[in-house]
Amino acid sequence: MTTSPRVEPRNPAGPERLAALYQRVGPGGPQRRVLLGVTALIAALPSLVWAASGTSFVHDDWFLAAGYRGGLADLATAFWEGATSAPARPGASLYYTLTYAVFGTHPVLHTLTQAAINAAVGVAVFLVAEKLWRTEIACWVTAVYITLPNRGSTRLWAAVATNPLAVLLVLVAVLLLLRARPVTAGLLLAVAVMTYEGVLGLAVLALAFWLLQDLRARWRRGILAGLPVVIVAAGIFLLSPKRGSGSTVQGGLDRIFGSQFGAGIFEWPEVTLVGLTVVMVAILALLVLPSERQARYRPVLLGGFLVFAAAAAPYVLVKWPVGTDGFFDRANGVLGLGTAVIIGTVLAWLVDLVPARLGLVAGAATVLLFLVLNAIDVRDYRLAVDDGSALLDQVLVDIPPTDRTIRIVPAPEPHGGVAQFADGSNLSTAVLLARGDLVRFSTLAAVEVAPPPADAWCYDPRTRVLGACPAP
Repeated sequence: MTTSPRVEPRNPAGPERLAALYQRVGPGGPQRRVLLGVTALIAALPSLVWAASGTSFVHDDWFLAAGYRGGLADLATAFWEGATSAPARPGASLYYTLTYAVFGTHPVLHTLTQAAINAAVGVAVFLVAEKLWRTEIACWVTAVYITLPNRGSTRLWAAVATNPLAVLLVLVAVLLLLRARPVTAGLLLAVAVMTYEGVLGLAVLALAFWLLQDLRARWRRGILAGLPVVIVAAGIFLLSPKRGSGSTVQGGLDRIFGSQFGAGIFEWPEVTLVGLTVVMVAILALLVLPSERQARYRPVLLGGFLVFAAAAAPYVLVKWPVGTDGFFDRANGVLGLGTAVIIGTVLAWLVDLVPARLGLVAGAATVLLFLVLNAIDVRDYRLAVDDGSALLDQVLVDIPPTDRTIRIVPAPEPHGGVAQFADGSNLSTAVLLARGDLVRFSTLAAVEVAPPPADAWCYDPRTRVLGACPAP
């Protein structure tokens, strides 16, 4: 997170054109509001499409909808129960308490709220990057971050809205630090960590960056700003539900790298090979080539590596597996900040290096590819909800209230790692919300032995039909 002088690009094939373009969207530029509006729209687009297509709850959403459905009159009770059941994230509990009290169990409203949070994050990324570096850097970093296709859950899974909310709080805190308001920023960073502990590394980096710029003059205020974060961090990591629940450190590092620079963003093996090669060669060139052009981008690139390392540190420490799709891609909203700085800097340099029109087309094509790949996430969630809804409709009709546990085999298969009912408790909660009675369902797992249990119900994922299992 190092600063660098604000030097305009020197593309011999079109310096005036590029400089004028960046100036129009820079501070005081006539098209700045248009840029910020487009940024917000693109950042929110997957959520908006999901809402328009008929969104629905998935996985933990059912538990949250049942736990926080008391309404405005039961705010204190809902918050306390949520905070005690997930003591590592009282900020998340407050968010769920308020949103479910206001919106109830209407998934579209929750998805629209998620869209608004992601839109605000996109704008905040631009403002922070512009303050730290330059307008052209900010444009490409933001374009990459808001379109990275490796975190569908932060856009489409209502329960994960607190992840981008925590990122937003960190970015706002950085803006406060840059405006010399460290104590307020420190409190906001503590709230961010209480909302989602995965942002702790970024919070520490933000405070360290501000403090080390003038340690002698800032150390007293630095202590006041950092104390809330240190206290919260100690408590949060002792209480974190993810602590020690994931993979080995080596496996975690492999998955983190793959989710950010491999199949997680390029999807197909051939595209991954080409994209990763271009990124690696460009990074190497920026680090070793001695020319003035590379020197102007090198501090930003190094800053990107620093952001990435700080973002990854909490996930490595708790050995939490980071996925590229499905329910385990939610960490990428935090990790993606470092990724966006790295890839965004590479794109900004390439645009500066080659003829202006060619550079802009290549950069725009990369961002467009990322944006199109987001449609795969929307498709996966759509298919998962269609399967789950078909099962739920038949359960409500065919299975009456009962005290015994109902076994349904096999489960609807996940689509891209997404399933509306990831286990039996999700289906039980959905029935409770729809019908008012509790029916216990066993974990929805595929049958590994034949024949299925005599009292089981069989679900055909091809026809989406639930019925009695055939006789052995």
